[in-house]
Amino acid sequence: MCSCTAHNNIPKIKNVKVIFFPANMTSVIQPMDQGIIKSLKHFYRRLLVESIPISDFSNKKLNILHASRMCKQAWDKVSERTIMKCFHKAGFVKKETEGVNVVGKL
Repeated sequence: MCSCTAHNNIPKIKNVKVIFFPANMTSVIQPMDQGIIKSLKHFYRRLLVESIPISDFSNKKLNILHASRMCKQAWDKVSERTIMKCFHKAGFVKKETEGVNVVGKL
């Protein structure tokens, strides 16, 4: 568990040991925080800037549908390699699978 204050009210459970992560550990152990989200944001921001001509920048309005579609386009640009590297960095990939494509096409 993390050190989020919302998780302070934990019921008593038998045969389960609850351990809190030290502060600021989330980005160390969660692959999404190790570069996948950064990559997604990079591509999203690029799409956002490219979708707005400089002359219309102050007048452009973005609706939720358009933002969702751009987010999907940005996600499609995040490579399998980026995802694999983040999972590897977080320790989820065993060394014997290194160099092997363990992610199939979705």
